[in-house]
Amino acid sequence: MPVTWIDQEELKLWGDHTASSALRTQAFSFGSSNTENDSNGGTGSAGANIRGLGNLSTLTLINGRRSGGNSAVGFQHGGFADLTLIPTAAIKEIEVATDGSSVAYGSDAVAGTVNLLLHDNFEGNRMDASFSNTSDGDASEKTFSFLSGQALSESTHLALLGSWYQRNSIEARDREISKDADRRSQGGQNQGSPTYPGRIQVDGQSMC
Repeated sequence: MPVTWIDQEELKLWGDHTASSALRTQAFSFGSSNTENDSNGGTGSAGANIRGLGNLSTLTLINGRRSGGNSAVGFQHGGFADLTLIPTAAIKEIEVATDGSSVAYGSDAVAGTVNLLLHDNFEGNRMDASFSNTSDGDASEKTFSFLSGQALSESTHLALLGSWYQRNSIEARDREISKDADRRSQGGQNQGSPTYPGRIQVDGQSMC
């Protein structure tokens, strides 16, 4: 079956701070999926979603072994594997089988299989950091990760790693198009709401 590989250099090149964000940029990922966002009803948990069939139809493996499900989200079949719990510094490569693997793994692999290969023989020290920001409003992203590995013997290898990620939110008031829906100064009404006081513009006319 066709297999797509995403190595650590690609994760670094495209600025992917989680395995889920790397998968969402691939052609086989489309449709709605859980993300690491915890706003607008999001939970902060993110799973793999191949061909838009849902998190519960895509099997996640870690070093070829079935990973545990996130029972806090989904509640069906134990939920899906939360990819945000695995630091990108720990990932050596991601293998994605984009055709159904239900014959080998069962019904939770009907959309495909994602296999996260973790570092098992890295030696040395590595640190990565990045910063990015928008030109309008402060929606900065900051990431930091480190990886340190050492071979203790022919059969024993020690690895220490971790990652940190922070992204500032963009509020409705940060954009001209959504910061106000009060038209009383124009002879209209205040059409804002406590949860979303936004507006859009169509052909120069403001509409809620």
